Amino acid sequence: MVHSRSRTQHASAVAADIVTTRTLDMMAAAQDGGPNPDRMEHVMAVDPSEQQLAEFLAADADADDVDSPVVMLNLLRFAEGGRELYRQYSAAFSRTFAPRYGVEVLYAGNGDTPLVAETGQAWDAVLLVRYPSRRAFRQLVADPEYRQITHLRSRALTEAVLQPTVPWGSR
Repeated sequence: MVHSRSRTQHASAVAADIVTTRTLDMMAAAQDGGPNPDRMEHVMAVDPSEQQLAEFLAADADADDVDSPVVMLNLLRFAEGGRELYRQYSAAFSRTFAPRYGVEVLYAGNGDTPLVAETGQAWDAVLLVRYPSRRAFRQLVADPEYRQITHLRSRALTEAVLQPTVPWGSR
C-alpha cells in the first residue's frame, strides 16, 4: 500500500507540473491573440485539470496490468483558425512522439451532424488514439520536448473531451 501511495504522489507531482506548463502555454497564446488566460475554465475544458491527470496517471498504481493498452477517445471543438494549429500539432506528434512512445492513431475524422445529441453537442473532429499503456501516456506528457508543442493543441481548441477507454471485460 505504501508503494501505491508513493506512485500516486509522484503522479500528482507530474500532473501539477504538466498543468502548470499548459497554463503558461495558454498565457503565452493570449499574448499572440489566442485564448484569454483569465478564463481558466477554457484551460480546463481543453486540457485535463491537475486532479484529472493525477487520477488517470495514478490509476496504474492499482491496476493489475500497468502495461495494458488504453484507447483515448478525443472529441475536439476548434477555435477560429484552430484546424491549422491542430494540423501542425498532429504533424509534430506523428513525426516525433507517436513512434517514440508507440502511440497509434486508430481513427481521425471530421464530425458530422449528430444523430443523438443535445443542441451544441456536435464536435468538429473525433480521434481514437491507442497508447500502449498508461505508463507510455505518462512518459509522453512528461516529455519536455512534447511540452514544447502542446501550446499548438491548446490554442487550436475551444473545448475537448479526452476519454480513456479499456476493452470490455478487462476490469
